[in-house]
Amino acid sequence: MQRQICIDVPANYPPVKSSYPVLYLHDAQNLFDPKQSYTGATWQITEAMQRLRETVGFEAIVVGIEHGGPRRVSELTPWPIEGLPGTPPPSEGAAYLRWIVEVVKPYIDANYPTKPECEHTAMIGSSLGGLLTHYAAHAQPGVFCKVGILSPSYWTSEQAYSFARQQPAPATVRVFMYAGGKESPRMVPDAQRMLRLMQTTRPAGSATTLVITPEAGHNEPAWAAAFPQAVRWLFELPADAAAAPTPLQSAPAHTPSPAAPAR
Repeated sequence: MQRQICIDVPANYPPVKSSYPVLYLHDAQNLFDPKQSYTGATWQITEAMQRLRETVGFEAIVVGIEHGGPRRVSELTPWPIEGLPGTPPPSEGAAYLRWIVEVVKPYIDANYPTKPECEHTAMIGSSLGGLLTHYAAHAQPGVFCKVGILSPSYWTSEQAYSFARQQPAPATVRVFMYAGGKESPRMVPDAQRMLRLMQTTRPAGSATTLVITPEAGHNEPAWAAAFPQAVRWLFELPADAAAAPTPLQSAPAHTPSPAAPAR
């Protein structure tokens, strides 16, 4: 497998610090440059990381992995898509994740001043990228101890729930989930269902949270707003006092979380 990767390094690079945490993100075409995004909008990653540096002193290396164009759906689905007419696309998500773990991450760790340990390594993705990130939390918990699951495409397969039930993510993995109230009618209920499942199957004391933004849609501006929230929560950074308050469902494992209305 060959993919172009886009690497965003801290402003003081070459490093003032000896090493940095690393964030692995999918769909790099939509992360940095509006000219590469098919919608003309991006996650504004460089700007978000600059603000994190200025407000709380957090610096990290961001690795954006470009999607495979016509192969994107196959590469980001760990399980066959259910309910589609005709022959569903092949599910190559497991192979794609292994490629990140066995090829991309070793390359980044060998060529950049990283903190390679699990507790300093995050994966964040949206939509199908959120689904693949959810899969990584359970399939590779020794590699990614921080996962940001934004607007996950749980609709693609019931196996997302059975896999989470049969192979719970250990307590060492922090899980940040996000859903917008103006996405598909299933988005919020599906995310709430997964939250309840993870709260009841993960070990006591596990950190799992769900943020629901009622007015947010399924698009880059919404994920641009959610990204710094995810990073702050995953790395236990102070909240951004300047940011607008966001409805938050946050609870340790085994503690009921209040339901937000589905839209």
